[in-house]
Amino acid sequence: MNSNDFCKNIPNLVSSFVDTFIDFTVAGIFLPDPPFPPFSQTTYPPPDRLIVVGDLHGDLSKTQQALRLTGLIDAGDRWSGGAATLVQVGDVLDRGGEELKIVYFLEKLKRQAVKDGGNVITMNENHEILNVDRNFYSTDPYWLEEFRNWA
Repeated sequence: MNSNDFCKNIPNLVSSFVDTFIDFTVAGIFLPDPPFPPFSQTTYPPPDRLIVVGDLHGDLSKTQQALRLTGLIDAGDRWSGGAATLVQVGDVLDRGGEELKIVYFLEKLKRQAVKDGGNVITMNENHEILNVDRNFYSTDPYWLEEFRNWA
């Protein structure tokens, strides 16, 4: 499969991954006991502490470093933010080659945070939307390779 054919299939691969991930998660295979708010929730009560991060661009170690600096995760990468709310405003995709790991990591933190009275909210931004629209102008080959390996 050449790069152009692979790029044309990225939206289907991402969609397939997300569908499978959600199915397995809801079934309790990946992340058991998820007591988190409904998917349609668009408003939240004001948190005692709010931390907003964006543009993670596939760099898991920098993501973890940022969350450690804010006190949201401990040295073992588990939620330690108590009742704080983390909002990840998008741009997980396209650069660092660990996008899927970050998606999984944020989902894991979401479940841990809710159990501790906190919250993790994730959003899509232009890089996610561009990929769904098959626009890969800023897509790094590492990102493509991660999805190719997953597929």
